[in-house]
Amino acid sequence: MKHPDWCDRADDPQAVMLWRSARPAMVEVWCGPRRHRIAKVYSLPGGPKLCVPGFRIRDQQLYGTAGVARDSEAHFHTWLHDLTSSRDLHIIGRCSCGTFLIERERVRQAVSRSTAIGQTCPVYASWTD
Repeated sequence: MKHPDWCDRADDPQAVMLWRSARPAMVEVWCGPRRHRIAKVYSLPGGPKLCVPGFRIRDQQLYGTAGVARDSEAHFHTWLHDLTSSRDLHIIGRCSCGTFLIERERVRQAVSRSTAIGQTCPVYASWTD
């Protein structure tokens, strides 16, 4: 994905490296129709982190939210999200099926299951519509 000129931030290099690697994930987050993997959780120093690849969405998905103008575009970077933070209850993920909410608490529960059984566990995201 080409990085937009108007954005002064960059993708997290560690997140990009992890997403592209063959390293096994603790948890894989799948889109609602269960066709695409939209996020993965990796065990890292400091605790497990949710890795979500970058994407863009148009105002059809965002319009009506506070501070979002019509015909705007949002750009989300590839980033590692701290699962111990209580700042956001949901994280947005996207694939060709649509835009999905990744529920932080469900991912935390899957991390606990993965740790207990020693295998990758699936989690399914919810539609945003």
